[in-house]
Amino acid sequence: MKDFRGGWLPKNAVYRSIVFIHWSAFALALLNFGAVQISTVAIYGLASALLLCIAVFVRGIPKAGEPAVKAAIVLALVAFAWVMFQTTPLPEAIFSQPSWRDLANFQLDASPVISLTPADDWASLLRFLVPVEVFLLGIILCDSDERAIATLKGLAIAGAVVALLSIAQFLIAPKTLLFIAKTAYLDSLTGFFVNRNTAATYFGIVAILNYGILSSHLRCVGVRRILTSLDQGRGLPFDQRKAVRGALSFAILFMVSVTALVLTKSRAGVAASFAALLLMTLLFVFRSSQNKHPVPALRSTGLRSIRVGAFLIAIALTGLFAAGFLSFSGRALLRAEVQGASDGRFCIMPGLGSGVSDHFPFGTGLASFETAFTAYRDPDCGVYTVWNRAHDVYLEAVFTLGVAGILIIAFGLAFILSCLVRGMAARRRLRYVPESGFAVVLLLVVHSAFDFSIQISGLAIFVAATLAPIVVVCVADPKVGSKNRRNRTIQTSVAGQLPSAPSLRDKQLPA
Repeated sequence: MKDFRGGWLPKNAVYRSIVFIHWSAFALALLNFGAVQISTVAIYGLASALLLCIAVFVRGIPKAGEPAVKAAIVLALVAFAWVMFQTTPLPEAIFSQPSWRDLANFQLDASPVISLTPADDWASLLRFLVPVEVFLLGIILCDSDERAIATLKGLAIAGAVVALLSIAQFLIAPKTLLFIAKTAYLDSLTGFFVNRNTAATYFGIVAILNYGILSSHLRCVGVRRILTSLDQGRGLPFDQRKAVRGALSFAILFMVSVTALVLTKSRAGVAASFAALLLMTLLFVFRSSQNKHPVPALRSTGLRSIRVGAFLIAIALTGLFAAGFLSFSGRALLRAEVQGASDGRFCIMPGLGSGVSDHFPFGTGLASFETAFTAYRDPDCGVYTVWNRAHDVYLEAVFTLGVAGILIIAFGLAFILSCLVRGMAARRRLRYVPESGFAVVLLLVVHSAFDFSIQISGLAIFVAATLAPIVVVCVADPKVGSKNRRNRTIQTSVAGQLPSAPSLRDKQLPA
């Protein structure tokens, strides 16, 4: 790193430039209706790859993030190798689709391969690789707890701002989508996206992030200290004022995000987001009950009563949360009641199952669903629409990629969950981060069974940018973070500023 220490550009300036370009490109991808055009994905992917190379050269790969980097690279290599396998002519046309062999029988120039759309598969692979690049870039840039938390707060605040702007546009100009005329979902809020289901997933994740940060501020609010200060006629201490302001701010941002979520009227999106937020509520209640009695003797004697109390509180909060949430989401429930199982996505399930069975284990090609599914489409499900997505990420992955689709989803999900479990076990003060991660994963896993939101490049990029700092916090060594905070405290004291005395809870709850 000699050039950056004594050369023409400081190392910190390069880092800040990378961060600025990264988030600027991310914002432009969202403004392009979620990067639905492949040209946008190609430009964004090229910029991300360049930034990734510069970041690795300048910052290096953080030691704690090495497993995440290796896992992401493995997923990218597996996907690349499988697409190459599907699009490469094999000897004696083994495993190739019968359609290619039929063309050869008619003396037409064709190279029999497994994929039905070999030329389009590589463009679709780019949609998979770009989120991997964003995830790797996030692991490198968020190389500390402070930067990871700052990134999560930035995503939460920016997402709430997008939600507020989307609500304003929906109320003022409901027939417009950003700067063009809106042609679909005129009665639903879609934000910067075309599809309301994609918008529901986005606003659901934003609500989860704001809810998690809100819980961290509530943990720092000492109710007894506030009541004592008010009773004695004294002003609140600085740390309490800061905690109260933070809690109120993120409570407002959370409500804005939830409002945008329910205005999408997405049945699966609203239900999956509700389940994710409910999971966070339960985790927060049980975490609070465990932190009340840190002394082993008190914990052993009152453990049963604590668990019973936490369970009753969780049931009460569940009822209140469900009543409030469902009262806001009546339109989505009305859609579910009116359409029910007659929805086209349920009608085509038998055809999807037949296609998966016929083409397993090699699949039909990454970009071939629209072409291959035509033969399995039931006319009773309607003939006036084109099914270019399966509305079920898992079935479409197995339909197009075969066994590789199962391996990629299972490996990626297992790795993320292992990181979250590790974070839940190792973190105390930052426990809300892995809790938010579990909620995000639950939302994505549930919603992906009914819609294709994660297949939209803009949302996939947002998910990758969200999971990267969460994984960093989960896999980082808490002792290193505590040591860095102590060093900064000592430096502040030497500079002449006395640090505030840590509270009892901060002593009992390491990072």
